[in-house]
Amino acid sequence: WMLPDHPAERIAGLASQLTRLWHDSDGRRVPRPDAKPTIVELHKRGYTLGIIANAISTTEIPDWLKDDGLTEYFKAVILSSEFGRRKPDPYIFLEAASAAGTRPAVCAYVGDNPTRDVQGARQAGFGMVLILQADAPSTGELLDARQRPDGFLHSCSELLDLFPPVAK
Repeated sequence: WMLPDHPAERIAGLASQLTRLWHDSDGRRVPRPDAKPTIVELHKRGYTLGIIANAISTTEIPDWLKDDGLTEYFKAVILSSEFGRRKPDPYIFLEAASAAGTRPAVCAYVGDNPTRDVQGARQAGFGMVLILQADAPSTGELLDARQRPDGFLHSCSELLDLFPPVAK
C-alpha cells in the first residue's frame, strides 16, 4: 500500500526490507538506559528471558539485539511478522512460553501497552503482567479490568527489586 504505483508481485519480495528501511528512517528507537544492565543481571540471576514483539520486519528486533550485544540473553524471540499473529492474541504469548521451555503460569510479562500486552498475557495464563511506562497512571486511575496489570514500572531496573536470584 505504500508503493501503489509498483507491481505488487515485485514489491512483495522486498516488503520486509522496505518496511525496515522506512521504520529505521523514522528514528523512533530510543533504548532505555537501564535496559541492558537489567537484562544482563536478570540472566545472571537465572531467569529465562524472551521477547514477544508486534514487528513489521523479521530483522528489526534481531538486529537491535545483535547491535546491543543482547542476543545471547534471550532464549525466545517471537515476532508477529514471522509467527503470523499479533498481540493481544494469546497464541503469540503461548508460543513464547513454549519456545522458552516453560509454562505460562510461571511467566512474567513486561510490556508497555495495557491494551495489547495485559489482555493477551492474561488470556494466555501468564502468572504476572507488568507495564513499563514513564507516565504510569496513578493508583486512582482505574483501567478496564482486561487492561489492568499487576503493577507499573517506571524503569527497567525496578525489575531487579521484584526478581531475586533463582534458587537452585
